[in-house]
Amino acid sequence: MPDTRQMPGMQRIVDHWRGHADELPNLRSHWIGWGEPFCFACGWLPPVADGRRDSWRCAGAWLDRAHLHDHANGGTAEPDNLVPLCHLCHGVMPADYTDRADALAWVDQYPYRAPWWQMWTDEALRGCTPSRPTTLLRARMRYQQVLLTEYAALGAVGSGGFDATAA
Repeated sequence: MPDTRQMPGMQRIVDHWRGHADELPNLRSHWIGWGEPFCFACGWLPPVADGRRDSWRCAGAWLDRAHLHDHANGGTAEPDNLVPLCHLCHGVMPADYTDRADALAWVDQYPYRAPWWQMWTDEALRGCTPSRPTTLLRARMRYQQVLLTEYAALGAVGSGGFDATAA
């Protein structure tokens, strides 16, 4: 049976949250503004051209419209129940939230990604269009391999001073 629910566009979701940002006190919009698309959880900025009027729509290939109260558990597809999350954050978000407040707390308290990840994706994914959510996962694996290679060259791997998952 096909999925017939109507999901609002990314811009409509962002317009909702622009007026309700106080529900997410750690939201990145508080210091970068709403003109630059970002993952509401980790703060990652997808590789879309800066200054575009439709930047949030273009970022839809990199950001999922994630349900706070899961659709399978009775959540709606209204903008107040959806947040833009990168594929990595959406993949680790617990799927069993039946309380919107718990899911909002998870999004608001999720740690920001390391700045090195942002700089690396800015370069590595420039001009790339994701073919599916695994594009970002594969990029993350390549990034961690680069880090491991660099740290191994410095002799830091195995000394207890490097955690690839934190980078």
